[in-house]
Amino acid sequence: MIELYNVHGQLIRKEFAGGSEMEISIELAQLEKGIYFLKITGVVFQYETKFIKKYRQLYQYDLLHLRETEI
Repeated sequence: MIELYNVHGQLIRKEFAGGSEMEISIELAQLEKGIYFLKITGVVFQYETKFIKKYRQLYQYDLLHLRETEI
């Protein structure tokens, strides 16, 4: 499960990644600039991180990629 929260703790997005996916991509282009918290929960792991989106404009690489080896 993927959960994205804003700096106020409000849930912005919740997605379920099923199966044996080895890579998760999250579209960030529609987010306003600000501070966000990302929580990824799997069967045998949990990963949490904070990130700052500095610009509102759409960029080609405006995705957050997390590979299983980085979790």
